[in-house]
Amino acid sequence: MRRRLAALACATMLASTGSAAAAERTIDLPAGDLGAAVRALSQQIGLSVGVESSALTRLQTPPLRGRMNANEAFSALLSGLPVRAVPVGDGAWRIVSAPAQTRPRKVAARSLTPRRPPPPQPIVVTASKRDLTLTDFAGSVTVLDANGTGVTLPALGTADIVRRLATLNSTHGGPGRNKLFIRGIADSSFLGPTQATVGQYLGDTRLNYNAPDPDLRLYDVGRVEVLEGPQGTLYGAGSLGGVLRAVPNAPELDRLSGSVSAGGAVTAHGDPSADFSGMLDVPLVESQAGLRVVGYGGVDGGYIDDTLRGLDDVNRVTTYGGRAALRILPAENWTLDIGAAVQTVDARDSQFADRDAPPLTRASAIAQGYSSDFLLADLKLSGEWDDIRFVSSTGVVRQDRDETFDATPLDGTPTAFSQNSEVLLVSTENRIARDLAQGYGLLVGASLLHNEVSTERDFGPARTMVASTGLDSKVDEATLFGEASFELAKRIVVTAGGRVSYTWLSGGGVDVPAQLSSLSTSASRGETAFLPSLSALYRASDGMEFFVRYQQGFRPGGLAVRDAFVQRFRNDRVETIEAGLRLRRQAFDLAATIAHTDWNDIQADIVDMNGFPATANIGDGRIESFDLKANWRPVDGLTLGGSLFVNDSKVTEPVQDFVFAKAVAAQNDLPNVPGFGVQGSARYRASFNGGWQFETGAQGRYVGTSRLGVRPLFDAPQGDYAEVDLDMRIGRGGRGVSLTVFNLFDVAGNRFSVGTPFTLGARPQITPLRPRTIRIGFDAEF
Repeated sequence: MRRRLAALACATMLASTGSAAAAERTIDLPAGDLGAAVRALSQQIGLSVGVESSALTRLQTPPLRGRMNANEAFSALLSGLPVRAVPVGDGAWRIVSAPAQTRPRKVAARSLTPRRPPPPQPIVVTASKRDLTLTDFAGSVTVLDANGTGVTLPALGTADIVRRLATLNSTHGGPGRNKLFIRGIADSSFLGPTQATVGQYLGDTRLNYNAPDPDLRLYDVGRVEVLEGPQGTLYGAGSLGGVLRAVPNAPELDRLSGSVSAGGAVTAHGDPSADFSGMLDVPLVESQAGLRVVGYGGVDGGYIDDTLRGLDDVNRVTTYGGRAALRILPAENWTLDIGAAVQTVDARDSQFADRDAPPLTRASAIAQGYSSDFLLADLKLSGEWDDIRFVSSTGVVRQDRDETFDATPLDGTPTAFSQNSEVLLVSTENRIARDLAQGYGLLVGASLLHNEVSTERDFGPARTMVASTGLDSKVDEATLFGEASFELAKRIVVTAGGRVSYTWLSGGGVDVPAQLSSLSTSASRGETAFLPSLSALYRASDGMEFFVRYQQGFRPGGLAVRDAFVQRFRNDRVETIEAGLRLRRQAFDLAATIAHTDWNDIQADIVDMNGFPATANIGDGRIESFDLKANWRPVDGLTLGGSLFVNDSKVTEPVQDFVFAKAVAAQNDLPNVPGFGVQGSARYRASFNGGWQFETGAQGRYVGTSRLGVRPLFDAPQGDYAEVDLDMRIGRGGRGVSLTVFNLFDVAGNRFSVGTPFTLGARPQITPLRPRTIRIGFDAEF
């Protein structure tokens, strides 16, 4: 009520300002701080408007666009904010804090008559690096937003995002060692030194280069944005398929707050699980500095039995971690953010089962556990001058992964292959941006990156393993990039951009066998890449846009160990042209995209003739894809949503090492991405007398058929399964209890992964879904 009264008072007082306030003008304001919005609005409507304090200037306002008078503009801008406008002279106004609410709010009983849903809030694509609204962004994007402007955000990890999006796929080797794929751009199930096809970011900090998805838990994360790729101009190497960007909640500087959650779960055919999390936000200097700390942990009970060793539920995974964020406002319009994150994943054994054995069982001679330790530190400085925004971000990431594979031959001595990979990634980027306003927008930036990987390997009888050929490699990259948008007409926006990168690659073998010591086991070289982009957006009407986009992406080459030799692999490049439609109405929104991608010199993590993981260029390919996303809000509180993905991909020209019978080559789809996938969800929220709130939802996903790899040995089917999840929560006053059912129908399936590459030929494998799991949880905030 207080917010409504503030907005009404603002509108009433502005009505007295006369013709200056009554005249309609074209208003074009990006989302951002209240201070910047007021400055821009003052220029566009011809009134003088000030703000009471610097603390109020940092309040966040939505984007505002259209023909309106000052009354309408200020009412829309201030609605929902704890402020009001007061007159201070002829044509002059001042934004001040609204008086505090003195009477308790009464919650009326909920009417049984369905009400029309409120209009959706504008969606801002922060991953555009210019905070463009969706109406100005030419591309396919999905926003998962905890504040209700997108799809409901899960509070767990990457696997939960994958279940909500048909275009996003992942391998399932276990938390901390998976690979993500977007829009059908997938190379293989195996992990090697090749760079990821999806760029992952926590805020503005890059999380991986040629390392797997760290699978950071998404506790206290406000939004996740998934941009379909390639995104070469904005994000450079390693964004062939797109970008996944998680944005943590920032510290609040004016109040102490916190939250806790805990839950326990039981899994059919397996061990119980448990999880917990906590958040504390402490203002250090009121309106000037604050600290936000998050901690979490959990145990995922195992559900796969090892019959050879006589052990049950061997694949238990334990995860612990936390984040800390310090925000300081050193001066007006300047913000300094310092952050850190740590997470450790410890898996007692691998996640696969034998395909031809009884369900959820396998026979392994040794344990195949793994661990993944992740550490991050970052610093971000941002400032504004009128409509220009400056951002400087620097991050350091350390990732350490240990894993063991069963390499025992049939009826042979227990044999193991172990691998330790240590990754150091240092990246920094500086950019200036101007959001699209008054007919044009601009982005200019530069970045530096250093990535080094040290991989050590051991192989042999489990108790007497000896060193095998490993690899040390380094990548140094320097980049300049830019993008400019122009509103050629009232409804047409054209954007052109480019990125120039110089990459220096170097490395060599480690523990090279003596018989190969006379061969060259090291190499270095430099390469330059230019990635252009061009797009056009047509606003056919309010709430309807068409766009077409051309974009390129690449991954630099590198070194890999293959058949005991250190060998080079070349860079690969994709170019995509796509066309899309977005339609938004008060209660309905829809987005559809069709794309064609050419992929040259495909890099893929493979398995060599001895079963060891390696990397090579496998040939050229092409991908045709179509995706459709829709949401419908038929009545207040009810949201129905769904997405669909159709993909057709081929390795059109395999290189000589991978040429096989034409009949097989003609069916050689790229691995790990199904030809068809569909996802649907329903969610309902309601409030009742006494402040009680109820929420429930259901979501289902069908994953079509794919294949394990590109060689005949790995021509094993995957996918072709459906899973359904249910959840509900009831709470009051910031406290609630919840019930969640995962995999309602207890489907086994076969997800996209591989357990050990050494026994694939003798014992086919599957990676089953977690059996039906029921979780009861409690959460509270203060």
